[in-house]
Amino acid sequence: AWLLLRTAQCLAGLGTARFPRLWCVTGGVRESRDEAQLAHASLWGLARVIAGEHAELWGGIVDLETADSAGPADADALLEILRSAPAEDVIAVRGGKAETARLVRTQREAAYAPVRCRPDGTYLITGGLGVLGLEVAHWLAEQGARRLVLAGRGALPPRADWHTVTDEDVLRRIEGVRSLESQGVTVRTVSLDIADAEAVARQLTPDALGLPAIRGIVHAAGVLDNRMAGDVDEASLRQVMRPKVDGAWALHGQFPPGSVDFLVFFSSCGQLLGLPGQASYGSANSFLDALAIHRNAASAAADTISFAWTSWRGQGMAVNEVVDLELRERGVSDISVSEAFGAWEFAARRGAGCYPVLRNVPVEQGTPRLPVLREIAVEEAADAPGSQQNGVSFAGLPPEQLRERAREEVAAQVAAEMKLPTASLDIRRSLVEQGLDSVMTIVVRRRLEKRFGLKLPATLLWHHPTVTAIADHVAELLTSSDD
Repeated sequence: AWLLLRTAQCLAGLGTARFPRLWCVTGGVRESRDEAQLAHASLWGLARVIAGEHAELWGGIVDLETADSAGPADADALLEILRSAPAEDVIAVRGGKAETARLVRTQREAAYAPVRCRPDGTYLITGGLGVLGLEVAHWLAEQGARRLVLAGRGALPPRADWHTVTDEDVLRRIEGVRSLESQGVTVRTVSLDIADAEAVARQLTPDALGLPAIRGIVHAAGVLDNRMAGDVDEASLRQVMRPKVDGAWALHGQFPPGSVDFLVFFSSCGQLLGLPGQASYGSANSFLDALAIHRNAASAAADTISFAWTSWRGQGMAVNEVVDLELRERGVSDISVSEAFGAWEFAARRGAGCYPVLRNVPVEQGTPRLPVLREIAVEEAADAPGSQQNGVSFAGLPPEQLRERAREEVAAQVAAEMKLPTASLDIRRSLVEQGLDSVMTIVVRRRLEKRFGLKLPATLLWHHPTVTAIADHVAELLTSSDD
């Protein structure tokens, strides 16, 4: 993942209007039969995020069955894909035929029992003291769980000191445990580095816990360090991937397929939608999806589900207005907690696998749909009254006049969003310093795309922080498109 990301960073720094196209070839990720194929899985999530942030240089992902079994027909198909450069994020080549990735509504029948927990079993939740972890704990208790292990990086203070705690976050965790105990649930909180396979093997045995064997696992551990792709370093990438990827692998080793009733991974739909800032997070989550496929293929007793969640309304690590706006721009919105557990119940009755869980909403007319969402897209929304469409002609203008017109248009769009007189903007000063916030940057980028008829990168206002810089970049793109 770091090699691909570093390559994208180098290309993005070339400072040209015409970028070489970056393609990534993976082997067998769609089937994820063996460990070598799993090693490529994180590239899918990372690639989609790079595509969302740097459409100007991204080509796509091509997944061959395996490097050894790819024949001449596959090589011909790969070359044709590279020549034609279709607007697809992931393409699988099998038997010389290219197949594109699409989300579809599941057609499986409800052939399995609802989620039920054994009263004589133990249930493990990693990230168990987090907001989502405690929601899951209460839901499992409603499904019959009487013994819960909540594992996390930090431990609660000694119970004798609970009455002296004033930190709001710690109080929330304590109240969550007390609420579970009031329902007759035995709760163990375990300070555990879930990515440490030796610690997992040592601390999660029945003897170490003093509880019956673990019968179900929910892997909800994770950390965020959202950065645009150009700002991610190798340390940040490893920090975010470690609890999800290494943690999942440690659980996979300790609880092989068929040894538990269920293993549920908490992934995210952000890696499918290419949400800006989620290069590391997307890399980690796409590995979880592939590991679920790998486990289910390895055993007749398929036991693993990976949920690629949209935002849980008001819950979890990724709750913020910017993420919600980026989701809505792609035609996706959040879900409630009850809807999330309803989706879990729905999926469990249809068997193991990977289930993206999201709600579709209309997008503005003229907004292109992501390829992966086209099969489930809902009707486009009419443009809001007074919204501006692309109608500005720059054809034939000499370079300096083109830049001047672009500056006028950019300044007008930025001022309108900031509710300022255009004349009050300093076109050579950082817009962030003048009050433009993260939400506004998304709206401004969308306005400029419509006004100029261009696809602009999500990093536009990070790399071009002033009106002048944005206008010069737009003028360069317009000139390049006319050549």
